[in-house]
This record gives sequence, C-alpha cells and structure tokens, in this order.
Amino acid sequence: MDCIYAQSIAAYMNGDYKASRAYAESILRTNPTNEKARECHLASIGRIEEKEKEMNLKIGGGVVAVGVGLAVGILGLVLGGKK
Repeated sequence: MDCIYAQSIAAYMNGDYKASRAYAESILRTNPTNEKARECHLASIGRIEEKEKEMNLKIGGGVVAVGVGLAVGILGLVLGGKK
C-alpha cells in the first residue's frame, strides 16, 4: 500500500494527475477507509477538472477570436466594396 501511495504522490507532483488518480483508486478498492489515498484521489480529480476548464477556455477564446476576425473581414469587404 505504501509503495502505491508513494507512486500516487509522485505522479501528482509530476503533474500526471490521471495516473495519480488511478493509483489512489487502486488503494481505495482494497482499503476504502484510507484517508491519505482518499485525499490524493480528490486532489487529483480537482486538478484534472481544473486542467479541463483551462483547455475549454483556451478553445473558447480561439473560437471567439476567429469569429471576430471573420466579422471584421466581412465588414471590411462590405464597406470596401461601396467606395
């Protein structure tokens, strides 16, 4: 158990939150009352969710930038064609 917990912590510290979660879950399957594994599991889930939110914001920001660029381009064509 201690070795798997150490692997979970090491994965978390290295930013591999999915692996950290998997190690913690393997401990919790055999010992569901292990508080350290539970804390590591919850922390890993939290970081995974944070990273997903960050990625969604970056994707959303890119879509908005493309939309604004298209709108400006179309406006330029419309206004430029009326000279």
